[in-house]
Amino acid sequence: MKKLLAILGIIAFAFQFQSCGTLSSTTYIDANKSFVLGEGNHGRYTAKVKNAGNTEIEVIQVDKAGRATSFGVLQQGDKQQYPVAKNKTIQFKNKGTDTGIIKIRAKGDTKLSMGYQNN
Repeated sequence: MKKLLAILGIIAFAFQFQSCGTLSSTTYIDANKSFVLGEGNHGRYTAKVKNAGNTEIEVIQVDKAGRATSFGVLQQGDKQQYPVAKNKTIQFKNKGTDTGIIKIRAKGDTKLSMGYQNN
């Protein structure tokens, strides 16, 4: 019985961290495009972001109703941490004419969709 409880405990522990992981990415964003993280069907997470390119990147949080809140603009070399609420997407909008580059490290619910869209 103790063995069974120990095995169940290990499985529960592993399952808990499966949904609360870490995601790291270097992402390239074409001019006049946005990189979208999350589809609005996930838990909370925190994204640490660095603008590693030469263009301005606007960071925008959008809820399921389409209401957008700008978190501001990341200039070249800027780093910022963003708390992303449950079921909201975060968009990284390339405001320049060159390819934008961002480094993202997300912690929390990292089962997120990712994709690009036109600005």
